[in-house]
Amino acid sequence: MRRGTAAAFALALCAFALARPGAETSEHQRLSVRRPGAVTASLDLDLELAAPTAGLLEGGLALGLGLDLGGWLEVGLSLPLLVDIDLSRTPRRASRFSLAPGCGDLRLGLGFSAGPWRFSGKADLGYRPAFEGGPASIACGLGMGALRFLDPLALGVDLSAGASFACREAPTRSQASAPLSLSLDLLALEALNSEASIAIQVGQSLAPAGRGCRGPEGWAYSVSLGFRFIIVRGSWGLRLGVAGLQSPSFQSGASFVWRPSEVSPPLP
Repeated sequence: MRRGTAAAFALALCAFALARPGAETSEHQRLSVRRPGAVTASLDLDLELAAPTAGLLEGGLALGLGLDLGGWLEVGLSLPLLVDIDLSRTPRRASRFSLAPGCGDLRLGLGFSAGPWRFSGKADLGYRPAFEGGPASIACGLGMGALRFLDPLALGVDLSAGASFACREAPTRSQASAPLSLSLDLLALEALNSEASIAIQVGQSLAPAGRGCRGPEGWAYSVSLGFRFIIVRGSWGLRLGVAGLQSPSFQSGASFVWRPSEVSPPLP
């Protein structure tokens, strides 16, 4: 039932994008200001916490670094850290608090604008080191997206494919198609004013069910729904949101953007 509701919302979002009249776009495009020739560097800090289950609180902390060259080339690096906290009075493990490395990600993106449209492509390469006896793993992905500005509304779609596999592990017959995954994301972002925006995102993914699947039809389909409230003031940004249907998680993040061209030269 929940999957059907999310799928219906996704179809309604697509229909709304096609049925909405021509955009009254301005040259400024306040939802995504692109400055030709400008170079920007960004620092992001994201926190995600899942709902506690069986006395265990799981979350993640990620540090991100980004570089934008004129709005057409983007380079990003993400360094995540997974956190587990045992909330029960009698700890089941030696420590109530544990840390584990996540899958670090290096991203390269290309994009260009055409009137009220923004088109982009990306490539990702991730690596998770071996930890507590588990093997190291490598993940890679390719994606493309489009964003349509209907100021103060923006509608976007993103299609991506990814693969992951363990290092130094001989593949078996049941793992032949296991690493591949496909995802489709739909985004609606509404600017409430010059600083605050609200975003709704519907994510759909298709991936093999795992080693226990039978035959080539062992694929699992999942849908996720997310809400975000975004505040951008000057060089600083703040994000608060909730994602997930069956097991919702709280998401927050802060960012700082540095534009060297806006730094005033020293007085003589």
